[in-house]
Amino acid sequence: MEKISIFALSDKFTEYEVLEAIKKIATNKANGPDLIRNELLKEAKEILAPILTIIFNDYLENGTVDESLLEGRIAMLYKKGDVFDPNTTDQLIY
Repeated sequence: MEKISIFALSDKFTEYEVLEAIKKIATNKANGPDLIRNELLKEAKEILAPILTIIFNDYLENGTVDESLLEGRIAMLYKKGDVFDPNTTDQLIY
């Protein structure tokens, strides 16, 4: 039996969906390359949701995203063992 998604990529994002996604963002986590703290996003969610909805729908319509959204930071975190052995680290992408 074929699975049918209730969300098609051709559907526009709603302000409600964006607002709910912002509410689910974890706090007390490191910020990304934009340096915007998750706590700020949550605090300003009522202001940001309408703006982000427009931006996300624009990306969806045009099929492209701003290059800045493709950036990230990778940090190697030491676990235990030999400090100079790359097998004793985990990659953290944020």
